[in-house]
Amino acid sequence: MPKVSVIIPVYNTEQYLRECLDSVVNQTLKDIEIICVNDGSTDNSGRILEEYAEKDTRIVLINNIKNSGAPGTVKNIGISKAKGEYLSFVDSDDKINNSYLFDLYKTAYKTKADIIMTCNIQKFNNENFIKNKNICNKKILKTPTEKTFIIKNFGTNCAKLFKATFIKQNNLSCYEVRNIAEDNFFSLTSYVVAKAIAINNKACYYYRMHSTSITAAKRTEKDFGIFEVYKQVDNFVINNIKDKKLQSEYLNSVQERKIQDYKWFLKECDNSAYNLFKITLKEKEPQVYTKVFYPAIISLTSYPARIDTVNQTIESILNQTIKVEKVILWLAKSQFPNLEKDLPEKLINLTKCGLTIEWCDEDIKSYKKLIPALQKYPDDIIVTADDDIIYEKDRVERLIKEYDKNKKYILCHRITRLYFDKNKKLTNLNRAIYENGKKYPTKLIRKASAFNKLTGCGMVLYPPHCFTNDVFEKELFMSLAPTSDDIWFHLQALRNGYKVKVVKSNYLGLKCIENTQAVALCNINDANVNGNFNKHLLNVYNYYPELKKIFIKDNRENQTIIFICRMVKLLNKAFTVKNSKNRANKVYTILGIKISIKRSFLYKFYSKRKKEKLLNKWYYNKTGQKADFSNPQTFNEKIQWMKLYDSTQIKTRLADKYLVREWVKEKIGEEYLIPLLGVWDKFDEIDFDKLPNQFVLKCNHGCGYNIIVKNKADFDIEDARKKINTWIREDFAFKYGFEMHYSAIPRKIIAEKYIENSDNDLYDYKVWCFNGKAHYVQFLSERNTDGLKMVFYDRNWNKQDFVYSYPLDTKENSKPKNLDLLLSLAERLSESFSHVRVDFYITNDGRIYFGEMTFTSCSGMSDWQPKSADLMLGQMIELNRKGR
Repeated sequence: MPKVSVIIPVYNTEQYLRECLDSVVNQTLKDIEIICVNDGSTDNSGRILEEYAEKDTRIVLINNIKNSGAPGTVKNIGISKAKGEYLSFVDSDDKINNSYLFDLYKTAYKTKADIIMTCNIQKFNNENFIKNKNICNKKILKTPTEKTFIIKNFGTNCAKLFKATFIKQNNLSCYEVRNIAEDNFFSLTSYVVAKAIAINNKACYYYRMHSTSITAAKRTEKDFGIFEVYKQVDNFVINNIKDKKLQSEYLNSVQERKIQDYKWFLKECDNSAYNLFKITLKEKEPQVYTKVFYPAIISLTSYPARIDTVNQTIESILNQTIKVEKVILWLAKSQFPNLEKDLPEKLINLTKCGLTIEWCDEDIKSYKKLIPALQKYPDDIIVTADDDIIYEKDRVERLIKEYDKNKKYILCHRITRLYFDKNKKLTNLNRAIYENGKKYPTKLIRKASAFNKLTGCGMVLYPPHCFTNDVFEKELFMSLAPTSDDIWFHLQALRNGYKVKVVKSNYLGLKCIENTQAVALCNINDANVNGNFNKHLLNVYNYYPELKKIFIKDNRENQTIIFICRMVKLLNKAFTVKNSKNRANKVYTILGIKISIKRSFLYKFYSKRKKEKLLNKWYYNKTGQKADFSNPQTFNEKIQWMKLYDSTQIKTRLADKYLVREWVKEKIGEEYLIPLLGVWDKFDEIDFDKLPNQFVLKCNHGCGYNIIVKNKADFDIEDARKKINTWIREDFAFKYGFEMHYSAIPRKIIAEKYIENSDNDLYDYKVWCFNGKAHYVQFLSERNTDGLKMVFYDRNWNKQDFVYSYPLDTKENSKPKNLDLLLSLAERLSESFSHVRVDFYITNDGRIYFGEMTFTSCSGMSDWQPKSADLMLGQMIELNRKGR
């Protein structure tokens, strides 16, 4: 038995086939068989295979005369013929290093793993190699979390050994449809069932990039089958992984891969296919972007008056963007004595689409939506819904996302607010006060609180084991709160330490099914002070004395927040000292006393609406236009949006001109950094005697904080001290319109080596990157005059016709000799960001120096000429809306 069977599918690759075969036959591991499956090649590939087979008896040549058009079919032929202990796939236009099989087999022998792989995959185009940094540092992967990392990042069959018995035992095979993702099915399913995956990065697989490969072609409608592959992977996971939590983890990692491919498809479609792709995709799989499996149960109940319309609610639940384990409708046998025969056909039909109908022996009214589910599924997450609402598609998804962040709360979209009245009596506010009024600040509403009374109609997520055992006491809840299940569930959870929290981006409004509100609990209970809501609330509250302590403690915390928010509101209404030059603080005069408060402190207490209003006011004053924060389209608008909702900690680190140096060193190398001469916290700590004759002083926390010293003899230290001390006190975040990622930067003063070009100018190349790809280079020149000029070039150094704020540079600027390197460096620094401008300098000797990274170019107030450039660049930014 050979140690390894190498399977090589071949179709019309005569140009590269010899190089591939040479790399395999010359392996240092000699005990191998080489199975070459010729899939009806019409070029000289067949002759080349025959030539090699005559010389090397290890080569098994299989001629599939009729072209299958599907690499998966060819690979399956190879698998069926393989006799080796391990199987390996090599594409006929790729190659492997001489010790590739020996290194992988050596690891296989030591670890006995089901799969042995290398992360060392080097892409190349003929002789131009693109080095790919290894990202797998572990020697063996066993846990689900480790395996999901591989699922998300490695779809190819190549660069691996698969144990032959492992393939046979798990009935693994390749996907037999011509598809650019056919590799993914075999690889992803094998990862899921593998007990161990071993890593050996010494082995190197060379992946050829060329224009005729299937991955290089523009995507068309024929390629939509990629998403069918992922459906089959999902089915494999569901059928082979019985543990629900583990099943969910694998399904979600496959989903992340699917989302990556979805975005990639949209970028790779040619112009004529772009709209067709989006339209067809919606028809074939409307939820391709967000549909994720989650181990939860959605539970609801109904009764005869609504049984003819409840199907509308259930349809909206079955069409949620997150697929849950079960959707259960609980019905009382006493109300439907003939069981399914008493139900409408349109409801019964939904059982084929994922609905489960369960029957209760007792009619406990609205409590049926949760109590039976708690009894039957005590360890599961349960989401409750009402039977008279049509729910938005992502309502469950928003609950689940919040739950994944913090599992100690009951989560909902809607609440009413409890409070102590003037007689210290616990009372339930009318829900309209929360919906339409401003009685409570947003910061308080968003905080988990005992005073947040959940409302079940908006959907509620209950974590496992969140209730006390009393929640099941039928005699108690039917006597204390017979028609107020929300109050009962709320207070029983509170007794167990679970408060109610409103999810971010919650849905407040409700779309009620027509003609269902004539008989509704809210009408029966009434939300007024003397209605059943408050009677039932006090019944339960007084029955359990411990609840009083919980509410009193929570009330003290709430009053503190209310006091702070009211003080902020009062200060904002107070008279602000005009012409204050202190941008770090806001100065108020109250009763003749000046009070200075940090702007960044005040900003924390501003509501989302307040922040948008302030920023929009600033933006309008600067540009004469208003920004649309709900649906930003232009470049300037999206920059404003990102200021509020995408100012992350990593952006703060990279906007810091001192800390960013470590990022640059890690990503592209220290050789691209301008030499650092010193770093200080205060100006008076600088020893200028130790600095060279020429240098540049900078503050690290903003832009424009630079002092260029060309001759130290002419340097005015006192003037520099005044400037830098003023800059250090400024909060740059508020200097040009809420660039909040600058606010948290620890203030430093740095000195760097002075660099310039031979003509006393400094050639500034600003690379505009979108979604990790460099698209344009902004070139600035004539800095040493008052007539600074600007010009944009594309990746091929073709001059563009748009500029902003400065005149277009009409002269011909020579293309940098190292332009490709410049673009590559920018892309390595900008990966994972929707937009960033990476600035470099190129000196006359060709050296590239890193300048800075800017996430909010011109603070989003660029005067684009022509105006169409604003929209064109805006469409290139993909916003991360998770932050909103």
